[in-house]
Amino acid sequence: MATLAFVNLANLTIISSFASATFLLIFAAINLSAWRLRRQLQGNAGLSLIGLLLSLASLITLLTYLWQSSRESLYWIGITYLVVVVAEFLFSERRMIFRPQD
Repeated sequence: MATLAFVNLANLTIISSFASATFLLIFAAINLSAWRLRRQLQGNAGLSLIGLLLSLASLITLLTYLWQSSRESLYWIGITYLVVVVAEFLFSERRMIFRPQD
């Protein structure tokens, strides 16, 4: 339902900015995970750390650009992330609110 509202109410700039920000957040999380698991993965920890830092720098650059050029997009992104976090707390198996009684 939230997705339908988002794609029908937001313009293409907002949708593409949200997609870019989400990709950068996921990429940063994957690089952070790879860095934290560097001993088990036996990969190049430096590359994971560089990937994390560069994806976070890119996210900051995107958010700065949106702040200067399209604050509406930035507000939409923030509100959408807030809705996702609230939905996670309310409806997921890991929910923190409305836990089923044992």
